[in-house]
Amino acid sequence: MMKIILRKIESYENKKFSQTLKQHKDYTRVLLEITRKILSNDDSIDIKDTSLSSQAYLKLAIDKQSRIFIYLSIDKFYSLEYPCQVEVDKFTQQVNSVYTTSGINCTLELISNAISILDDVKCDSIIDVYESRDEEDTFLNIEAYKLLEYFWAHEPCYLRYDYDPKSCNGALHPLNHLDINISLKGSYKLGLKSKLSPSEFENIVNKNTDCYYLLDKLPPHLTILKANKRAKNSKKK
Repeated sequence: MMKIILRKIESYENKKFSQTLKQHKDYTRVLLEITRKILSNDDSIDIKDTSLSSQAYLKLAIDKQSRIFIYLSIDKFYSLEYPCQVEVDKFTQQVNSVYTTSGINCTLELISNAISILDDVKCDSIIDVYESRDEEDTFLNIEAYKLLEYFWAHEPCYLRYDYDPKSCNGALHPLNHLDINISLKGSYKLGLKSKLSPSEFENIVNKNTDCYYLLDKLPPHLTILKANKRAKNSKKK
């Protein structure tokens, strides 16, 4: 049975959960912030809360796979695979602990130490994480370095929905689109014909729901323009 964990994201926390992840360092940092938020039972939200759609929140869905959904607004949200195991009290439904599959207990102190280390990293490389080590502090923070390495090496499985009227440019940059992958060199967009709801977004990455299909390469109005252009070119010949 799927387990759902919801956490409220306060307005002052929005930057911590930025939807624009461009480097592995960004991804690692947001995973640390997500884990800290999951451990914050005081920020718990009831799934029946009627105001859920009007506030920023985090959703962790645990089933055959575990995915995080970050909803910052009705127009911008994204999802990542969550690489940790979460222990939930079966009576209170509160989160007791979060562990990596390698056995690291993600305590609040450990997360703070890992974020402090990450603040000193200048390059987007795990090698730079180790080169930033202070020899006197390495022994105390060895678990924090292991946690950073674990998150850094994990596959993000990043998917972001964006409604972008400011940068909209026909089929080149559709008004509604999905951004896939973090790396600027490997990311790409898929245009959408209309706005995407949170439930539709979640269904895209849910193995237990029907697949979505890519049908039209271009929106209808651009398909017509392309057909007209072909007809004009054929007349010239």
